Amino acid sequence: MEKSSLLKISLLEPFKASWTKYYCTFKKQKREFTMLQFNQMNHNFTRPENREDEKLTLFSCYRRASEFEKRFCFDLTFKEKPGVVYTFQALSEKDHISWLNAMDGTEPMNMVPGKVKSTDSYQLNESGFIFVRRCIEVLESRGLEDEGIYRKSGVGTKIGKLLTMGLNLSETEDIFTDEKYTDLIESNTIASALKMYLRNLSEPLMTYRYHNDFIESAKIETLNQRINEVHKLVHKLPHINFEMLDMVIFHLTERVRTLYACMGESEGELSFEPNQIITNVRFSHEPGWLQGTLNGKTGLIPENYVEHLKTYK
Repeated sequence: MEKSSLLKISLLEPFKASWTKYYCTFKKQKREFTMLQFNQMNHNFTRPENREDEKLTLFSCYRRASEFEKRFCFDLTFKEKPGVVYTFQALSEKDHISWLNAMDGTEPMNMVPGKVKSTDSYQLNESGFIFVRRCIEVLESRGLEDEGIYRKSGVGTKIGKLLTMGLNLSETEDIFTDEKYTDLIESNTIASALKMYLRNLSEPLMTYRYHNDFIESAKIETLNQRINEVHKLVHKLPHINFEMLDMVIFHLTERVRTLYACMGESEGELSFEPNQIITNVRFSHEPGWLQGTLNGKTGLIPENYVEHLKTYK
């Protein structure tokens, strides 16, 4: 799917904000957003000498609140421009809706990275992704043997401080690496902060739009049909919601630790060294074998070569 049309973009200048026209194109499959400036003098498109069209990778799209000074606006963030929010204006309501649909646009929210509303709701934005990814990395590096890290809650004041600092892009890395914050990054505190962030998102990860559909799908008695319906709904989620859900689910899947070295004897078997972690583990149709993922490859593993690790509950 490809969407293209003229859009205005807000450019900050001294003492004012100016709006400049660009011809924009969005290719949904690649999430590629291209901008080409429109020349107001000769009503044509201009490209700076020796420069290609600016191509960016879309990270998120949010509809601008109706109380904003101009109508038909939406905010975009891009992977190549961390921490920068671009405000665009469509030339009509129909075009505005078309752009939002093409880019999986979601409802208005505070887009300032690291800032939290007074209602303690959090945003599914760049700082949130960095925070969640860092929490998971730390938990998986030294929290695998901790018991009940998601069942036992951390201290409230520590959780709040970890969230405040962790969602601030300038402090995220320090809080996980600086020794003076050691008391804030206990496994239970990190797990509790991660749960609170996801629980208090301004819109649920599965979205209000599909809430009832997910509930109805979960009630389907036939297993295969239930799985198929949930699968369809998950792939209807906005890209940013899907990415976060994928990261969290992968973190919570069953995993094992290898006890011995093993060289796969066929293409469908995994090769591994001792003390490696294999994720996404499930039973295989082959007696005495499991199926799991290691270094991006999924294959069979002998059940007596591994030990099961505690799951995150």
